[in-house]
Amino acid sequence: MDHHCPWFNNCVSFSTHKSFLLTLAYGSVLAAFTALTALIPAASAWLSLGLSFTALNVSCVVAGGAYLSIAVAAFMCVQLGYLYRNVTTLENMRPTLFREQTDSFDLGRKKKRSSGLYRTFVSCSFFTTCVLCRITFNRNFSKLAYLYICQE
Repeated sequence: MDHHCPWFNNCVSFSTHKSFLLTLAYGSVLAAFTALTALIPAASAWLSLGLSFTALNVSCVVAGGAYLSIAVAAFMCVQLGYLYRNVTTLENMRPTLFREQTDSFDLGRKKKRSSGLYRTFVSCSFFTTCVLCRITFNRNFSKLAYLYICQE
């Protein structure tokens, strides 16, 4: 077991670690995409409407998306660092309890936890997400958001 995640209401272990990291990656990409998509309507709302509730709301979406993207990406980098060092979150938090002469959790450098776990991470999952985002969001969402802001 790596740790218990209250947002998933489940324990992150060897079998669920890939989906945990993919959720962190997709969450940070989605938050950054939201912030970047709302950036142009926010700027046009501030320039055309001045100080209004619409401009303030869209600016809060940009700020919230940017903050969430940075926070989730930083947490993902911490988890990737743990994966690279072949330690769990619990082993890193309580080093005096788990650091012994014979570490029962250490599989060695040749057999890291990531050896058979992330073979298709970059090639399949990220490519599929990028293609689906381009197809669905590139045409529809940006234009609809811009038209909605400009109508008010």
